[in-house]
Amino acid sequence: MNFSFTEPYFLDQRIAAGFDLFARHQRAYQYSIYASTTEGGTLRFGIPITDEITLSPHYSIYNTTISIPNSTSKPYNDCSQPLWGTTPGFSLLAPGPEYPTQFVNCLSNGEAPLAIKESTGSILTSLAGYSVTFDNVDNFRNPHNGWHAMVNQDFAGLGGWSRYIRSTTDIRYFHEIPYLDDVVAIGHAQAGNLTPFGGYQPRIQDNFNLGPTLVRGFSPGGIGPRDNNWLAWNSNTNYGNALGGTNYWGAAAEVQFPVWGLPKDLGLRAAGFVDAGSLWDYQGRTNYSNNNWPTIPGLTCIAPYSAQAGYGQGTCVVPQSQNMIVRASAGASILWNSPMGPLRFDYAIPFAKAKTDITQYFRFSGGTNF
Repeated sequence: MNFSFTEPYFLDQRIAAGFDLFARHQRAYQYSIYASTTEGGTLRFGIPITDEITLSPHYSIYNTTISIPNSTSKPYNDCSQPLWGTTPGFSLLAPGPEYPTQFVNCLSNGEAPLAIKESTGSILTSLAGYSVTFDNVDNFRNPHNGWHAMVNQDFAGLGGWSRYIRSTTDIRYFHEIPYLDDVVAIGHAQAGNLTPFGGYQPRIQDNFNLGPTLVRGFSPGGIGPRDNNWLAWNSNTNYGNALGGTNYWGAAAEVQFPVWGLPKDLGLRAAGFVDAGSLWDYQGRTNYSNNNWPTIPGLTCIAPYSAQAGYGQGTCVVPQSQNMIVRASAGASILWNSPMGPLRFDYAIPFAKAKTDITQYFRFSGGTNF
């Protein structure tokens, strides 16, 4: 649910002032092993510097709650670490019926990684920031020539829990190809960085968690670091539980053209595109051996995963895909300037992906054509 209000001439000046109230609930268990709810609001201003440049300061405060289901069909939070000499039926030398083998345990039916368990509950984020936008496109709904570029920076730490500086940029260039009627070439580049401060270790809620918005054809959260410790014992359910990252970049090249043979009044266009990008550098907590969770004495975090994870959760988060690994895809689109506004249908096939990335071939989006 979202509610927005904007006064375009605040105090009879060329200043746009407005606010947003939102409540969002995500429970896409086919892509993640947890549910999240975000509630909050934003106060924003739009101050024109020139006809093409706008400065937009803003302040946001929101509460994010993460929960992990633990039902018969979704037993994602039922692991307890067996203790040698304490847990009945468990022994590293002669496992009992309850622990017949290290590959049959509470992880086998799916379990949330420690980094996600740490993020459960509510976190309040209070941040102030600004964005600078440059826009000289010829048509906002159907651009053919011009630039649309935005730089955004947020400073979290004005109260609340989170402590970081987040910087993002998004640049698009449109150019109608000479001698080809209504054929437009588009270049798109985006990048972001999250830098924690004050000893703060970013949680799942803070990180960039990206998928089709970075490289079309990948599922939500389908790009970037994952918990290698968790994957070692969940080979059949490795589609979820992205850890997120603190750096990303993306680039795309696209050509839009009319659907020849159809009347232009229908507002239908087609496109072909190639995407590439990467998300990396998880900086959250990785060692939970001092978390007062039961562990097997004498065993600590070792790569590629903690040894005691063979019979339980273990005490480590070992991020996979920590380096800048390029993901890429190619595809085609149908664009429709409908009476309800611009609509877009994408079909993309990744051709550079990791085993743990689940593709989402079809994608629908609304709003502007960029």
